[in-house]
Amino acid sequence: MAYSEHNRLLCAGTSKGYILFWRQCSVQAGETSAEDWQPLLHATTKLQYPIDDLRWAVGHGLLAAQTEMSCSILIEHDLHRKVRDGCALVQLSNIHLGFANVERKRDERGACEPDLEPAHVRAFWAGSEPGELKEIKSSVPIKGCDCNGKVIVMWSGRKAEVHQIDLETGAHSLLSTFDTTASNIVVSSDHESAYLYMAVEGKIEVANLQGNVTRSLPLGETEGNAHLLDIHGAHLVSTSTRGIIRLWDLSKTKPVSVGKPRPFETDRHGKLGQMTSVRINKSGTRISILARHPPSVQVSCPRCSARLRVASSCRSVWLALDARVACSSCITMSRDPQARTLRAPHDMAASLVAQSTSLPDTNVYVYDVEEDRFMVYDCGPTHYPVSHAWDLTDDRLLACEVRRMHEARQSATEVNVKLNKTEVCFFFATGNNGLQLQHRLPLDADGAALLGIHVPHVFVSSPKESHSSAMVVTAPVMRDFVGMECENTETRMALLNFSYNMTIGNMDDAYKSVKLIKSKNLWEVLCLSLAHTRVHAHSRACGLTRGRARTEHGAHVCKDRAAGCGGAVSCQDGQRRWGACSERGQGA
Repeated sequence: MAYSEHNRLLCAGTSKGYILFWRQCSVQAGETSAEDWQPLLHATTKLQYPIDDLRWAVGHGLLAAQTEMSCSILIEHDLHRKVRDGCALVQLSNIHLGFANVERKRDERGACEPDLEPAHVRAFWAGSEPGELKEIKSSVPIKGCDCNGKVIVMWSGRKAEVHQIDLETGAHSLLSTFDTTASNIVVSSDHESAYLYMAVEGKIEVANLQGNVTRSLPLGETEGNAHLLDIHGAHLVSTSTRGIIRLWDLSKTKPVSVGKPRPFETDRHGKLGQMTSVRINKSGTRISILARHPPSVQVSCPRCSARLRVASSCRSVWLALDARVACSSCITMSRDPQARTLRAPHDMAASLVAQSTSLPDTNVYVYDVEEDRFMVYDCGPTHYPVSHAWDLTDDRLLACEVRRMHEARQSATEVNVKLNKTEVCFFFATGNNGLQLQHRLPLDADGAALLGIHVPHVFVSSPKESHSSAMVVTAPVMRDFVGMECENTETRMALLNFSYNMTIGNMDDAYKSVKLIKSKNLWEVLCLSLAHTRVHAHSRACGLTRGRARTEHGAHVCKDRAAGCGGAVSCQDGQRRWGACSERGQGA
């Protein structure tokens, strides 16, 4: 067995050559239980001979496995997944990808006809039956992947492959393969003349699908190397190894940089962490970011045994200590009495860095390009974000997959409370109200993960059960669209505006968003949404407007909860609106 402090991974080798992995979910000190460890079934590796020894490399995702005949080096990679241009893309292993068609056929008004769809297609879009993936095998280890509905690109850091796909039939074929040292690649959405944008050292290379570089987008001398990339329509976002964010406009003949390069920092908090993932919305106005804290560790002072929290860097280690702690034999006190920090020599720094562990950041960051400011939502202390995706049609709606850090217990003698380890949080990015949580969607299946969002559906991948592919895709309907997923574009956008205004507490605009919509299911859906937010006033208004008994019953349920109203409207304001609705009567 071997444990990596840096990656929080435990591995075990067996006599049959298997290597199994668990990730530590709890960040609390002290003893842990089985619920604090998440098994990583997809990472299970099989070697030819029994495992004799396992060793982690310090500070890297490298694992050495020794057998009686050989020594193997295992490299850790995150499995990539996304939804883009009607294609759901899921990395299944280090050499396998799966894709599926998630574009629903609609008429010119944006409405669909379930009665004309095959039974399995209708069940998939109702969220009751999973869809299988078509698999592609790569000839290179997959470090990352991207797609645009017509092609899939995958790369290893030394070579890249481009595969042509047909979403309707599931057919695929190798289009090109070429050598490249790119650390990240994205493909544009222009199906007729798609281009690859590749992060290569201090620039972004633009190439055709055969890998021939046509131009380069240079970064500033002080920005470091290109690191993360994401593309949405005609907008490209890039980050550098020194934490600089750039936005590019691809709509012109020659891509141009938009605005000034923006450091990932604020005047109040300084640097916000190490960026691990970026996503840009459809209009190029907001960029969502996930990050990690710098590596840190807790150690004991060799003289007084005081607990020291260490933040490690490449050259030195700064120890944040209480003023009463004095360890003059190994460290020198800073002259700044306000800082209350101590600096360690380089040899001590090396030993401490070797023990360091990097903890996930519990914050979701959104950078508003137009206002040049960061919006932050803290998912902690019980959850941390692992992936995120903007809605494909609306530039305000953000979905984020969060995982629970540890199981909660009522007491030592009680049975553990069953809590969902993974959830999808939906946020609205607002101008004046920051990042607002709309609701949470629990993912019950172990290993389920967010792929993307396209109103009214959320796309989720989960491990297979009795299906032929390693993973399957499901499309559950968002809470505020249940029963309305087949409506036209105008109705869906009206419901989305209703949800937005309800989230920020603007009841008047919420009602105006939907009052002209004529749909037999609309008012029941709105009543259910209002019941979730414990707001009763407009629920009864909906019932009076439509004169539907079931909706009126839902309004009474909401009215019973009026005393505990803590949502988007105050109790006093709710009573005022309730009276106004009563005055309107049946002819409102």
